[in-house]
Amino acid sequence: MTTVGASTSDSRYTTFVVRLLRDEAGEESAIVELVRTGEKQRVYGLAAIGDAIADLARRDRDND
Repeated sequence: MTTVGASTSDSRYTTFVVRLLRDEAGEESAIVELVRTGEKQRVYGLAAIGDAIADLARRDRDND
């Protein structure tokens, strides 16, 4: 097994589900879900997906 980076007992992976939709006009929207809590954010445009992931990860970290 290969280990990358430092790991502590407090480390854990955070899992997200991204559901992407392209409408008839070609516009993309997505629902980004933080799996552990079930919290979801709807975003419009592909560029907004990363911001939603960062926001949900920050909230998850702050709630620990």
